[in-house]
Amino acid sequence: GIVYVAMEASGTIWALDPRTVLVKGQLSAGQTEHMINPRYIHFLSSDKAYVTDLYSPYITIFNPRTMQYVGSIPTGQPDAYGYCSTEEMVQWKDKVFTNCWSYSNKILVVDTTKDEVCDSIVLNSWQPKSMVMDARGKLWVITDGGYSMEDDSFGDNIPHLYRIDAETLTIEQDQALDTDNANVQLATNPSGTVLYIINNDVYRMDITATHVPVRPFIEAQRNSNGTRHFLYGIGIDPQNGEIYLADAVDYRQSGVVYRYNQEAMLLDKFRVGITPNNFAFK
Repeated sequence: GIVYVAMEASGTIWALDPRTVLVKGQLSAGQTEHMINPRYIHFLSSDKAYVTDLYSPYITIFNPRTMQYVGSIPTGQPDAYGYCSTEEMVQWKDKVFTNCWSYSNKILVVDTTKDEVCDSIVLNSWQPKSMVMDARGKLWVITDGGYSMEDDSFGDNIPHLYRIDAETLTIEQDQALDTDNANVQLATNPSGTVLYIINNDVYRMDITATHVPVRPFIEAQRNSNGTRHFLYGIGIDPQNGEIYLADAVDYRQSGVVYRYNQEAMLLDKFRVGITPNNFAFK
């Protein structure tokens, strides 16, 4: 019943009452050994959670009940332009997978019984950006392909979609997607049988399929001059499967949220703050 918010720049995790938004507790970087810029929180139990980090080569462990620091897991991620990042986390049995996004091409595997990195998956595309686990125990990962640089080799800006068996860590599918001009994201329907992919537009794909559909399921809005808006986030209502899209428009003005049903019919839209990115459902 408590909302936990990771604040990057302040290096703090806040525990908030969701009704009053009053602070119930906090964990700051100064109370831990290695936390610098917390990114994502994953709850393993009521008294154990992991926190990934943008700059630190460690995953922080804390107790959500007491907001006390418990320990750190070294990731072994090398420094690249100051980043040693770990990002999103998804769990399969006793394994937690986390993607190393900033200038990396790895998925790390954490053994939650030992709180240690036990394996890794090396991709042939740079910067794994988003991950989901489907109903069959398959880990889906989408990369943004890195960025084309004159003096470096961090990718070609071509995103790839991977399907990985969570039990064996075997890469079963690797599909290059259209060149991305915005943000890539993944989500699943509540039963984990359908994959939603943001790559400029939104594509819907059954988890048993071998290729992303050619035609988009939902097209991004366009300005009067034909310029496509930047879809920047997606959320699926866990109760009814409705689709929420975060539209950053141009990253300068107030963003827009669109709500669709499972047949891609627009139900609602409303303005929000600048650069909306993610959704939480209560």
